Amino acid sequence: MTTRSTARNHLLRLIEDRSGNFGVLTAILAVPLLLSAGMAVDYTTATAKRLNLQALADSAALAGGSTFDGTNESEAKEVAAAYLKAHSEGLPDDNAFDVKMHGQTLEVSLNGSYDNVFMDIVGRTSLRSLSRLQRLAP
Repeated sequence: MTTRSTARNHLLRLIEDRSGNFGVLTAILAVPLLLSAGMAVDYTTATAKRLNLQALADSAALAGGSTFDGTNESEAKEVAAAYLKAHSEGLPDDNAFDVKMHGQTLEVSLNGSYDNVFMDIVGRTSLRSLSRLQRLAP
């Protein structure tokens, strides 16, 4: 037999041999599967925190809007800002908020970022979140 036919026979035997494929495929797929599961955990955690941020913006807008009577715009903004400061323990460290009045509308904006654990492996260190709510005062 020539070297070419011997190499061909070895290659065909390797392709046809099915023993050990499970171990090889498991080793190859373990990293992407674990990474995707970790990304799902990071995304779910960030989504839950974003929902908490939205609930806080809702509550602050309701607190400020309930005190607005058409003449006390600054008081309504102060009440909303005070509510946000009083409940800031659940906010991210780099949280920033803004309270504005546009006519009869009180707008509360919150933004921040949440650190990732698994997405950091692929270069995504944090997820940004922005929650904005407008409430029409009575």
